[in-house]
Amino acid sequence: MSLTNEDGSTLTAALRPFLNWTGIPQNRLEKLELIYGTLDDEHFPGGIIPRLNGGVMQYYAITRSAEEWRELVPMLRAAVGSTITDFDEQRLPFDEEDPLESVLIESGYPRGAHFTAGSDVLRGRYALTALSRLRTLVDESLVSNTVAPRATGEVLRSFELALASFDRASAEKSLAFLRTNLRLDAINLGFLTIRLLSTFQEWERICRMEQFTSLCQTRRTPRITTVMVEALYRTRILEFEQDDDPQQAIAVFRNDIMTTTGTLFDTCPAHVTPAAGKAFLLAALTAAPQNTTLVNQLIETASDWPDHEAKFFHRIVGSAFEETPSVTTVDVQPRTYEDEVELLRTELKSPTLQRATAGLIAATQLDTLDAFQAVVEYVGMLDAAEREILLSNAFNGPAFARMQEEAGGGTVPKTWVEWISQLENVSVTESQEFAKRAAEEWRVHDQLRTETDVRDLTSAISGVPAGAQDRLFDTITYLVQWVQSDRAWPESHLVPLYRSIYDHLMVQLSLRWWQEAAGTARELLDGMLQLGLESADYKRILNDMSDVLPMEAGAADFDFLMELTELTVINSSPDPNARQELWARIIAVLGSVQTRLTRGDLALVNDLGQVFGMSEVFPVPPLVREEQETGPGPLDGKLIAIYTLTEQAGDRAKRLLVDLYPNIRVELSHDHGGNTRLEGLARNADIFVVCWRSAAHAATDVIGRYRPADSPTLYPDGKGTSSIMRAVRQHSQNYSG
Repeated sequence: MSLTNEDGSTLTAALRPFLNWTGIPQNRLEKLELIYGTLDDEHFPGGIIPRLNGGVMQYYAITRSAEEWRELVPMLRAAVGSTITDFDEQRLPFDEEDPLESVLIESGYPRGAHFTAGSDVLRGRYALTALSRLRTLVDESLVSNTVAPRATGEVLRSFELALASFDRASAEKSLAFLRTNLRLDAINLGFLTIRLLSTFQEWERICRMEQFTSLCQTRRTPRITTVMVEALYRTRILEFEQDDDPQQAIAVFRNDIMTTTGTLFDTCPAHVTPAAGKAFLLAALTAAPQNTTLVNQLIETASDWPDHEAKFFHRIVGSAFEETPSVTTVDVQPRTYEDEVELLRTELKSPTLQRATAGLIAATQLDTLDAFQAVVEYVGMLDAAEREILLSNAFNGPAFARMQEEAGGGTVPKTWVEWISQLENVSVTESQEFAKRAAEEWRVHDQLRTETDVRDLTSAISGVPAGAQDRLFDTITYLVQWVQSDRAWPESHLVPLYRSIYDHLMVQLSLRWWQEAAGTARELLDGMLQLGLESADYKRILNDMSDVLPMEAGAADFDFLMELTELTVINSSPDPNARQELWARIIAVLGSVQTRLTRGDLALVNDLGQVFGMSEVFPVPPLVREEQETGPGPLDGKLIAIYTLTEQAGDRAKRLLVDLYPNIRVELSHDHGGNTRLEGLARNADIFVVCWRSAAHAATDVIGRYRPADSPTLYPDGKGTSSIMRAVRQHSQNYSG
């Protein structure tokens, strides 16, 4: 069931020291590993843990939910029923005094079944064989629509696609694969973890990472630096911005942050988020001496920020320079790394070995594509003798080779169009590294200044040579992340570009269904539907999506299909027939997993079906006697607040939640800013669901400011009803144990 702890470690690793398998023969050990692997098997409902205790093999069965338990019980009954083991289907509380069971409790599994074949050797062998065979049969019998990738590059592509589509489960699965199979070193795994957490705005968890301090000391890309800095600002400084207290922000930064963050603030990336920019401003002001050059650069950067982001920035500047307000006219500072690189481009004198050496060292520290390009071009202008001297150095040679590789080889692309034209002639690694850096460092409006720029890039994607189609797909996720990073996303004049990327994804999905790629395409579809499409374009785009849907869905596809449906319901439809046809296709796909859907899932399908004139899509089974007789539920009497700007999704979620949990109260907020009602909900709601992907900055700030620290706040991965429902259901299950 693919379990990962908060710090990124797997449950399998945490439990392994207590399994006591030492000395077990290899043939039995292989079967034990197969059974133990159920913990990381996405197809297996729950997990089975074999443990040798006092010479007797014990088995633990755990699941994440009651639905999984109902699915696992008949399997265990059939495989190792009463004739082989003492399995009796009961889930009992685990013992905190037992080391293995205490790990299960700490990991969110306070109860489960434990059973054994006793000391009977023959029955023990039967149990071992039956359970290992059960794992194999489950894997072979369930239809999987996505093939688990094995090549490291393919796993990384899945990870990037999952981030672009905000598919947290898939991203975590890819990361767990890389970690458990030792595909990357600890530093790069740490960077990927940071990117995952930042995508879902889990700033506190970034700062709590065990690696955080060590990652402050190592070389990082500008993007990772920006994310780590933003995490510190949001967790340590934002409260002083909310209190409008710049002096306290400066004091806390100087005393508590600057002294513990190593080289994190040594170099400010060229493009920073407002939160990171304010943190770098504090770093510049608390440095000794103050870095007024950086202050001036950040003042210019902040001129493009929204007013609500720039306000506290200028309060900090005013507070720090109360006696010397003319901060923009300061003494000349020593040359920075940025200055050294800029000299490579602007110096009119003939290239020199000294300037090349200084620029190469500076570019190594900056670690940006732009700096690499400047060095590659400048070194190319040196005469052969000087170039040989420069590159014969044990440091310079490898550093320059890396810059050449990551900046695209001998001819450095300046645009996406140039990059696409070189795809057939570079390796996958070179192409992916360049695309990743370009997505991080290039700005959308810098690359696409005119209609001609948009048309050229659109044509390049649509006309990519056949030999480069797969290479483009390997890296297209970075293009999607790039267009999504645009503050104005989505933009009407970029629709042709969105469509060309969408079309390329459709071609790949027609060859093979890949949930992460489909999710990425759905995000592009979301942007295009928000802007509005002509009837013919709308029909073609929805028909293309319908054509690539798999014949049968896996349970993991449910949320994707519901989010896709809700996009067509929330946005205007210039061709209702095309929307109806897509819905019919989705229902046909869901038919294969109908019996595995929860009551909440079925209720959502039926509610959406009413939009399409269907009173009941799938029948909802009556509650079984055990469910009717249970005591008060974990949500009974709770006030659940939901904040979202997608009003239809909020209304639908409220309606379904009240139907599923009759003893709760649900309040909605769609405000664009703070008000007394929103403050009251933030203070008093037992559970607050914040749909951060459909939210106004001012409103989320109010919620964060007034929310009690011990009151749960849930952040769904998506914008639709299914994401809201899943977040509440998972919280309920965790709360009930």
